[in-house]
Amino acid sequence: MAYLVWGCHSHPGPPNWLCPARKKSPFPLKASRPEARGEGLPGRRPQVPHQCVKAGYQAEYFTYPASEKSTTDPPSRQFDSLEKVVVHRIIERVAPSGSREKQVLLLFQKEGKDFATVVGFFDSKEKQYEMLFDDLFYLKDPHDIYNHWSRETWAKIQAHQLEQGMTFAQVALSLGNGNLVTTQAGGVQLYQFNRRPGGEAGKSRVRFSEGRVTEYEIMGKSR
Repeated sequence: MAYLVWGCHSHPGPPNWLCPARKKSPFPLKASRPEARGEGLPGRRPQVPHQCVKAGYQAEYFTYPASEKSTTDPPSRQFDSLEKVVVHRIIERVAPSGSREKQVLLLFQKEGKDFATVVGFFDSKEKQYEMLFDDLFYLKDPHDIYNHWSRETWAKIQAHQLEQGMTFAQVALSLGNGNLVTTQAGGVQLYQFNRRPGGEAGKSRVRFSEGRVTEYEIMGKSR
């Protein structure tokens, strides 16, 4: 049995912009463990080999196994917004930090190399999994979710643009997921994103009113 809580209470806008919240799924020890290509995976993910990243510029991945890591490889890397990965298999391993007994890893290939990202945890004391798929990946291709958007809108998103009037979902697809900074008078919400317009490294702060961009600030530049 799994529990899924719907709604993005920290995301601005009417129900049209709602998305799945973090999923915490209790599974007893006898539940099937993650196996090759997702069979027996503890959680609600279908067997879809291609996954589109939701947590762009936030979620990290790393070389796996560590023995394959070269001296020039960074400790970890961040996914790009809307990046697609091809799932190789899903495994469990003992958590390196020891804070959690096991991690669930999604293994994938990129540019001919093997990488992994953490997609869940297993707590033997509580006897349950906490799966983070819905935080990290879209349930389906965003082009299918938002198929009513125009080609012009998608072109702006692919170019990582930011402008007044864009919805929260459009900004999140363009710049990656943001973090709520504060809620102001009249329900105006201020979010911080980990990218500048154009996809450059840096921070952007964006104000939303009724689910749309009213103004934004980039590295001290106001608009």
